[in-house]
Amino acid sequence: MTSAAAVNPVGRRSFRAVVLVALVAVLGLQAIRVFTTHTVWVIGETTSREGLAVVALTGFVGAALAGPLARILGPAKARSFALAVLAVAAGVGQASPWPTLDFATGLVGTLAFGWLVTLSLAGGGVAVGTGLAIGFSADLAVRAVFVTIDAPFAHEPAAAAIVSALVLLLVVTGWATRRDDVVLPGWRQGWRLLAIGPGLALFLAVTGNFGQAAVRADLDFRAAALTLGAGAALGVVWTLLRAGSGPDATRIHALAAAAAVAVGYSLFAGRTPLGAAGVAAVGAGLPVLLATAVSVQADTRRPAAAVTYATLSLVLFMLLLFTLYSFYQPEWVIPVAAALLIAVALASASTKFSLAPAVRRTGPRVQTWALAVIALALFVPTAVSAVGVAPPIAAAVPNPQRLRVMTYNTRQGFGLEGRLDLEAVARVLEEAQPDVIALQEIGRGWVISGAVDTLTWLSKRLDLPYAYGANAGDLWGNAVLSRLPVRVHNHRFANPGRVPRGVLHIDLATPSGPVTILNTHLDHEDDGGPTRQAQVRRILVLWGGAPRTIVTGDLNAEIDSPEIEQLMAAGFQDLDPTGGPTVPAAEPVRRIDYVFATPDIHALSVGRPRATASDHLAVWVDLVVP
Repeated sequence: MTSAAAVNPVGRRSFRAVVLVALVAVLGLQAIRVFTTHTVWVIGETTSREGLAVVALTGFVGAALAGPLARILGPAKARSFALAVLAVAAGVGQASPWPTLDFATGLVGTLAFGWLVTLSLAGGGVAVGTGLAIGFSADLAVRAVFVTIDAPFAHEPAAAAIVSALVLLLVVTGWATRRDDVVLPGWRQGWRLLAIGPGLALFLAVTGNFGQAAVRADLDFRAAALTLGAGAALGVVWTLLRAGSGPDATRIHALAAAAAVAVGYSLFAGRTPLGAAGVAAVGAGLPVLLATAVSVQADTRRPAAAVTYATLSLVLFMLLLFTLYSFYQPEWVIPVAAALLIAVALASASTKFSLAPAVRRTGPRVQTWALAVIALALFVPTAVSAVGVAPPIAAAVPNPQRLRVMTYNTRQGFGLEGRLDLEAVARVLEEAQPDVIALQEIGRGWVISGAVDTLTWLSKRLDLPYAYGANAGDLWGNAVLSRLPVRVHNHRFANPGRVPRGVLHIDLATPSGPVTILNTHLDHEDDGGPTRQAQVRRILVLWGGAPRTIVTGDLNAEIDSPEIEQLMAAGFQDLDPTGGPTVPAAEPVRRIDYVFATPDIHALSVGRPRATASDHLAVWVDLVVP
C-alpha cells in the first residue's frame, strides 16, 4: 500500500518539487524574455519576419534535445544538468554588460527551460501545477519591485541580488532532488503537455503583462499591479484547493476555471468597466487549468512521448507570441491560446487518467500551510511596490510665458548598444527639464522588448503624468509626458501593409490659453515617401488651421523632402531652421526629428542633447506662446 507521504502532493518530497518548479518557471520566463528581446535587438530589428522566426524557433525546438540528454546521462542526471545550465545562464546573463552575451545566455537559458519542461514539469504531478502558480506570482513580484522591468534588464544591485538568490535556491533545491526519480507520461497521457505553451503565452501576454493590463483596462501602475498580483495570488490558493480534490471536485474546479478565463478575458478584451476584474479572473483561473492538465500519473521512464509533446507545446507557444507581436496584436491570437488551454484542461479532467492521486487527509499538513503563506507573501512586494508609486500630478510651469517642448524617439529604451537602459533615457529627459515631452516608439509590454512598460517607468522616474496613443496593437505608439494638464485624442493612420503608426493630438492647458501639439511618427521605409505624404495630409486635416499649434516628432523625412514641404506650405515654420542631423545618435548624418509651429509661436533657443540612450537625438525648443 502506498504511504500517505508518497501520495500527498504537499508532503516533504513534493514540497521540494513545488519549489523546484516555481524556480524553474521564474528563471525560465526571465530567459525567454531575454532571448526573444535580443533576437530582435541583436539579430536586427530590420531583419525579416522569416529570419527572426527561424532564430526564435531554434530556441524552442531545442527542447527536443532533452531526449538525447536523457538517453546519454539518464533522466535524473539529465535533469540535474539542465538545472545547472539554467542556473549558469541566469547568473552569467545578469552580470553581462554585452548584448551579444545577453542573447547567448537567453538562448541557453531558454533551451535549458525547454529541457526542464520534459524532465521536471512533465512528470511532476500535482506539484507542477502548484509550482507554476507560485512561479507566476513570484515573476510578477520581481517585476513589480522594478516597476515592470524584469530583473535581467534592471542594472542595479537589488536585481543582481534577487537573481543570485533565485539561482542559489535553484542549486540547493536541485541538489536536494537529484536522486528523485524522473517518471514521465507516455503517449496516451503526454498530450496534456500541449497546455503548457498556450498557458505560458496567456501569462506573458495578458495576466503577467503590466502594460497590457494598464492599456486595455485603463489602469495606472498601482491598479494594474494590484489587479495582476491579486489574480496570481488567488490562482495559487485556488490551485492548492484543487490539489486536494478528488476527480469529481477537480472537474468542477476545471469548469469554474475555464469559465473564469473565458468570461474574464471577454470583459477585459471588450474594454468594459469590469476589465480589471476580468484580467484578475483570468490570472486566477490560468494556473488551475494548467494544474488540471499537467497533474497526471506518469507511467514510464522513456522520454520519447514527453519530449515530443513538450517540444510541440513550446513551438506552439513561440508561434502564438510571434504572431501576436510580429503582426501587431491580431485580436484572435489570445482567444485561440485560451481556447487551446481550456480544451486540453477539460479533456484532461474528463479522462480516466485525470489526476495524480488526490491528497489524503492524513500525514503532515505543514507544507500545505507553508505554500499558502508563500502565496500571500509573494503578493506583498507587488502590493508594496504598487502602493509606493503614486500617480504624478500636473503642476504649473515655472514661467507661464515660456514653454519648453521636447521630442524624442526612445527606441523603446534600447540604446545604440542594443541594451535596455531606461535610466539613460530618463537622464536625457531630466537634464533638459522640459515642460512637455513628445515621445515616439514607446513600448508598453511587448515581450520582444523585455515586456517592460516604458511609459509607466518613465512617468514614475520623472514624476510626470503621461498620456498615450497606441499605434501597433495596444502596446506600441506615441506618448506625452507633461507638467501641464492635457486632453488627448489618438488617431491611427490608415496605411495597410505598413507598420501601424498615428498621431497623438494633445491639447495643453497653459496659463495663456490652450496650445495644441500633434505628436507623430511617420512611416520609416525607404519607399515610404507616398505613405508619409498621405500621413502628413491626415495631420493637416486634423489640425484644421487652428492657431497656437505645434507639430513634432520623428517624421522620417529630411528637410527638403515633399513631406516637409507639405507642412511648410500649409503655414508651419521650422523652429530650428539651422538644425543639425539627429540620426544615428553617435554620429548623426540625417535630420528627421523636428519641432514645427504655426507663425504665432516663436522659438527662443534650441538644444539637441548628445546621448546614445536611443538611436535618435532628442530635440528641445524654448517657445514663447502669446
